[in-house]
Amino acid sequence: MFLADDYPPGIPSTQARFDAGSARAIQLFNSTGGPNAILEANGDFGRATAQVREAKTRHQDRKLFLGGLLSEIEGVNKEEVAVSLTSLQTQLEASYQVTARLSQLSLVNFL
Repeated sequence: MFLADDYPPGIPSTQARFDAGSARAIQLFNSTGGPNAILEANGDFGRATAQVREAKTRHQDRKLFLGGLLSEIEGVNKEEVAVSLTSLQTQLEASYQVTARLSQLSLVNFL
């Protein structure tokens, strides 16, 4: 499986990953012997292939989801947003005015 991995230069973990993969391959070939080691390595490749397929499917699903989310954001009606923002601004200003009036209330002013 380690042969299918990418080992770009300049990344600190590259050498460690390569060393671990080669040690695993040597261990397989030494411990189980010829044909069995090849079958076990083939099983490793199968598992790695399945993991790559699953990751690819997850990435495609995520891409579709994020693409839909982006189109909802970019495809919004600008006039509706302007009206909504103006309405919210009016509500906020009214809330500030009520708060200002309430902060000036006192028993002396009431009497």
